[in-house]
Amino acid sequence: MSATMLSGPSRPTAPSPPSPATTPTESAARSPVHEPRVRDVMARELVVCQRTDACHSVAEQMREHNVGMLPVMQGDRVVGVVTDRDLAIRHLAQNPGRVAHRSVVVCMTPEVVAIGPDAKVSEATHVMRSNGVRRLLVMEKGRLQGIVTLDDITSEVGRLAGAALVVQQALAKYYAPRKGTRESGPREEGLGVE
Repeated sequence: MSATMLSGPSRPTAPSPPSPATTPTESAARSPVHEPRVRDVMARELVVCQRTDACHSVAEQMREHNVGMLPVMQGDRVVGVVTDRDLAIRHLAQNPGRVAHRSVVVCMTPEVVAIGPDAKVSEATHVMRSNGVRRLLVMEKGRLQGIVTLDDITSEVGRLAGAALVVQQALAKYYAPRKGTRESGPREEGLGVE
């Protein structure tokens, strides 16, 4: 709760009621909302593979860690990505007899779609939509920092929407007309309003 300085020690005050033309919903719509950044929703614990890894071991890693994409590394440098779809479509479907021991290089995507950790999540969804992908590598100064997925963003947006709804409902109750009057404003019981 914020405090306002009066002519003595500070004391908590109740928020000012909205003007008669402003409802809590309208106030919430105009209030500044701080959009989360990619760093707020990205996965930091990464599973990666090396470009020399065999396709079958990459598929096993994906299954073991329940992920659909792995960054492909050469040392500590990203050289591509491989998805479960890459393994199935580019490798398994085209080379059914030679699946197990071929290098992941034969089916990886060398063009990496990435975003920086300070980008807004709306920018990340735009990059995903523009490139037809659901996962982005998060890179900073040429180094892999994490992965952000459409599911990560959707979960965060859902969490924020749920929190906003709770606040909106609380404000609506707080500023609801008092029983027997047409006046709205802070309730006096137990709020320290004089």
